[in-house]
Amino acid sequence: EQSLTDAKTRIADAGAFMQTQELITDMEKQQALDNIQYTTHMPSAVQSADFIIEAVAEDLALKQHL
Repeated sequence: EQSLTDAKTRIADAGAFMQTQELITDMEKQQALDNIQYTTHMPSAVQSADFIIEAVAEDLALKQHL
């Protein structure tokens, strides 16, 4: 759960940085953040996904488990 919380913070910080650099508007930032769904429950995560990013540690056993 802590990793998920950390990821949300990093993504929000990246959006805020892009906004301060005038690369995106506040509305664009909010729309992007609203489109991201976070979960640690694999079946619900992939059930209706159009796009999936595998981003676990570089651990072969872990990757094979997923």
